[in-house]
Amino acid sequence: MQVVSGGARSAITVDGGYTSDFLAFKHGLSVKEAAQLIRKVGLSRSALDAEAKIVKEMRSREAPG
Repeated sequence: MQVVSGGARSAITVDGGYTSDFLAFKHGLSVKEAAQLIRKVGLSRSALDAEAKIVKEMRSREAPG
């Protein structure tokens, strides 16, 4: 994992290209949530994708409606 500084925030690069920004965009998460998942799960893209789906499912169950 590499932290790349630039602009208003830092992007965490995973496997030489997966950033917290991209993970957030791909799964509809906040950048903060994506960075936390990267720290929790590690560098595996498949594990990150699976965990992001779980977070989204949990969020949709908690949403009113």
